[in-house]
Amino acid sequence: MGIIKNITEIKRNEIALKQAADIFENIQTGIYIYELEDPDDDRSLRLIAANPASEILTGAPLKDIIGKTIDENFPGLRKKGIPQMYFEVIRTKSQFAIDDLYYSDHRVLEGAFSIKAFSLPNQRIGIAFESITERIEADKILRMSEERYRTLFEQAADGIMVGDNSGKIINANNNIL
Repeated sequence: MGIIKNITEIKRNEIALKQAADIFENIQTGIYIYELEDPDDDRSLRLIAANPASEILTGAPLKDIIGKTIDENFPGLRKKGIPQMYFEVIRTKSQFAIDDLYYSDHRVLEGAFSIKAFSLPNQRIGIAFESITERIEADKILRMSEERYRTLFEQAADGIMVGDNSGKIINANNNIL
């Protein structure tokens, strides 16, 4: 006598689990998973998982930060209220985003980060983040270039007029008159 068992569902679950692990390991967005060990203390947020992209984005080696608390890993975040916000996300099972968090310390490369925090089961929180440093630098260079153009335009000894294809005047400096 034998037992026949349909393992189709088990195989599907194994494939889905492998796919989720592949995404976690290969996505270019940094991901941290924290667990709140004491539900009454935001200082008990312990990093339990991180993906390879997080190391590239921050410069903080995974082997040095996994298993440590948020205050041990990133001491400057407390002054910015980040652990407290993470605590609230876990407590309220909510989410939040920060478009431009500037941060650096002895381990983390100086930069600006876009952060999305989301509640996970079992007193955990997921943090997805990207470096926006290059974008901010490009915006700064563009603003400086626009300011130089504006100054040249406004202070030119000659009259300058800008028009569109229909002949409508869009802009003119004071010397055009």
